[in-house]
Amino acid sequence: MRRAVVGWVAMLAVAGCGGGSSPTGTAGRGGSAGATGGGAAGTAGAAGGAGAGSVAGTGGGLPACDVASQPNDPDAGVCNTVTVTGAPIVAELVVGTYNGIYVDGGTVEMPAGGTILDGDYDLVRWQERETGLSTRRTMRVFGSGAFIEWAGVDLGSVLDGGELNFRYNSSQHVMGTNLVVDHVDCTSGSSADNYGFTVSGDLLALFNSTGGGGSVAAVDTYRRTCARP
Repeated sequence: MRRAVVGWVAMLAVAGCGGGSSPTGTAGRGGSAGATGGGAAGTAGAAGGAGAGSVAGTGGGLPACDVASQPNDPDAGVCNTVTVTGAPIVAELVVGTYNGIYVDGGTVEMPAGGTILDGDYDLVRWQERETGLSTRRTMRVFGSGAFIEWAGVDLGSVLDGGELNFRYNSSQHVMGTNLVVDHVDCTSGSSADNYGFTVSGDLLALFNSTGGGGSVAAVDTYRRTCARP
């Protein structure tokens, strides 16, 4: 979610967590059995780690969310009651380009799309054009991204300590690797924008171009904390 420039749905932002460009490694090969049959076959090597700058997803086994079904009519204009559970996240500096961001080696990371999973999400990484900012954000996703409840608190500069709470609901549809926003309710001063997005396990990275002059201004990466049937 992003609010204003940093605002509202920081929602779709970075492919694969908005971080490293390299994919996860493959598992090592198992050792062969001894020539005479006496030795047991070796076990498979551990899978390689995530690419530099990325945040690994949890991959499943999540508890059920307390809220099982969509509680609000998308057109009712009713604010949500989402509790912000995400920890404070300090912005990391990122350089955006059209539809993507520059990563290690000067390559460009672009939204890769995927199937958005229903559940509650906390912000775990925030890549911004400005540093020194801090935020906490949580969102509830329903209908594979068709309806999202956003809530958060922008903590302002790490120096000024200012806080600004916000919450709103949004309806959208997926078009390729973009999440196209159709309607926003109860914005509390926030604005709606379309987002590029990447799904990687329980991670949802949102590429936000608000205030970027055509370039991506921020990538917000959320991790799913519970699952909805």
